Amino acid sequence: MMRIRTRRQRGVSLIEALLALAVMALGMLGLMGVQSTLRNTSDVAKQRSEAVRIAQVEIERWRAFTALAGGGGTNYADIANGTATIAGTNATFTRTTDITTMTAPRPGTSMSVTVAWTDRTDQAQSVQLAT
Repeated sequence: MMRIRTRRQRGVSLIEALLALAVMALGMLGLMGVQSTLRNTSDVAKQRSEAVRIAQVEIERWRAFTALAGGGGTNYADIANGTATIAGTNATFTRTTDITTMTAPRPGTSMSVTVAWTDRTDQAQSVQLAT
């Protein structure tokens, strides 16, 4: 009768389990980093879209003026440079309006609206629209 020798493999499955746990932990840490980056990016995107909306409202308000000068109604001359602070949903915005009178060959009036704010990471952000 022949005996078959078997090798005892104690602890191998424990090492495999620990290695799998380490790989899983590294993967989870990576996912947490991606999640926080996505959260910050979506927050800035929301603030930027709100800033564009604020600038568009100001430009559309300017386009609603009905008279060039003194003929009744709302006059373009009533538009002035200015700064306003607007509380948004998750930031405080500063809207700056700059009116420029253009000369020949294209006389007219130009308007630039800049909306600035500080995001969650204390970085200055701004959006500028002109017409």
